[in-house]
Amino acid sequence: MNKKLVQLKDKSGNSIDPINKNYEIEISKLKEEVAKLGGTLLWINPDPLAAFPSQQISLSNSNYDMFETIYMLTTYGGYRYRKSTGKLPFEQGEKINLESVNYDGNRGVVAYGRVFTETDKTSLSFTNCERYYDIGAQVDNTYLIPLYIIGYNTGLFD
Repeated sequence: MNKKLVQLKDKSGNSIDPINKNYEIEISKLKEEVAKLGGTLLWINPDPLAAFPSQQISLSNSNYDMFETIYMLTTYGGYRYRKSTGKLPFEQGEKINLESVNYDGNRGVVAYGRVFTETDKTSLSFTNCERYYDIGAQVDNTYLIPLYIIGYNTGLFD
């Protein structure tokens, strides 16, 4: 059986992409909320439902002394569980851990870890995500996906 893809259209007949449209709405709301907190969005993951391999990301500006990373536990199964590093002072060369520990009925306790390094005030370098359980470590980049980096200019750490 062949499935047909259907292009959604708005009232004016323009093609719309509901996933991207919803993501754009979510980003717009997030920018408003971040501004209320005195923060600036420095980076947005362009494809938050995709695996996130080892890479260096560029930040939109360097006018901050603290930053926060919002990340998603996994892309698996449509989960939207988010975590935060909290606000951290910027320190060049500092390594930050994203981590999660879960229980899997088949494997027992499973831990996930991803490290990123504060390269300089305009970029961060992320490692692959590693999954640890009874057979050792394996790379699994569908876990600990960075979604947003928010910068704060507090004046405390200049």
